[in-house]
Amino acid sequence: MKRLFCAIATVLIVAVLLPAASAAALPIYEGTMPFPEIAGSAAAEDYSWEVELAGDQALRSVDDGHAEVYYLDAPEHVAFGIEAGRAHDAGGANVPTTLAVPGGNVVTLTVHHRAGNPLEDGAPFAYPVLPGAPWIVIDQGEIVVLPLREDLQSILRQIEFANPAASVEGMPMPPPRCRVPQLAGASLRVAKRRLRNAHCALGRVVRRRTTHAAGDGSVVRQNPRAGTFLAGGAPVNLTLVS
Repeated sequence: MKRLFCAIATVLIVAVLLPAASAAALPIYEGTMPFPEIAGSAAAEDYSWEVELAGDQALRSVDDGHAEVYYLDAPEHVAFGIEAGRAHDAGGANVPTTLAVPGGNVVTLTVHHRAGNPLEDGAPFAYPVLPGAPWIVIDQGEIVVLPLREDLQSILRQIEFANPAASVEGMPMPPPRCRVPQLAGASLRVAKRRLRNAHCALGRVVRRRTTHAAGDGSVVRQNPRAGTFLAGGAPVNLTLVS
């Protein structure tokens, strides 16, 4: 009887702990939305991330493609914005996505792959569906497939002509642009690394004391906000708690 009681107690404890472990398993949003490969129409459409907020920050929805983190003491002051991640199918077609804030500090990306391609009268998408922008196919003697970036300069930087004669000798290529990463909640060391990886530079660093800090030395404000495009090497100013 004692063994039976212990076995039942163990099952009850596991049953109570499993949901709590699952609820805590959300990945942290770090400026991108790398959802798993979607293998078919039976796969999920919703993928969620936890946004790290400082004690004086909150998260809100802007529209079906954007959310933003703002300051509780000044709601008009936006710390950074969040944009719905993009998706494409195996053939390079754009798969529609939307972004929602279901509550608290969670953002949910919905990849609308089941309804089919709206530009092709609902024709099924070619699986797998993957994160990232649509593709462009360039035929220069052979087919070269490249991810379609958000501006023409980004595309030109990635093109490697199959026919060398097609390239222009001595043509200067533009430097990589700075897309300001999300830095809120990061330490100065992590912020420097993210800025370097995003082709940005560290600007003015201000330290202030606060009782609402997420942790000593963490970034609570940045200017410009996350997602902003700047010239390569442009500075990003930070405010850190101390």
